[in-house]
Amino acid sequence: MPVTKELISALRCPITGQALKLASSEDLDAEAFPEGALLTEDGSHAYPIRDGFPILLKSEVVERP
Repeated sequence: MPVTKELISALRCPITGQALKLASSEDLDAEAFPEGALLTEDGSHAYPIRDGFPILLKSEVVERP
């Protein structure tokens, strides 16, 4: 089940409250996020996608510079 634009538009970062966007391959380390990720608007937080589902748990977030 792919992550759709409609789903993404309804989600928010549980830490910052920012909207999320689907990360491009240039935004990510493919080894850390083999199935992709969602990024906050400012790119400071990345949430992995596993088995087609975004994992929006504080314990799973990767903070980015």
